[in-house]
Amino acid sequence: SLLMNGHEQLELIFAVAKLGAIFLPINYRLTVPEIEYIIDDSGSRTLFFHDEFRHLTGAGVT
Repeated sequence: SLLMNGHEQLELIFAVAKLGAIFLPINYRLTVPEIEYIIDDSGSRTLFFHDEFRHLTGAGVT
């Protein structure tokens, strides 16, 4: 997830755990290539992000 620390991220952590999935926080201060590497290397299929971080998600994310 590319979220600020706050209740949204906390709620997401619990929701992901309830689904039996793994939560992967990503620091929004990283560069776009670093974020893309983390997402690609992790095998993630879903990315939650705040709209203000949309520019960090790359062209293939909607």
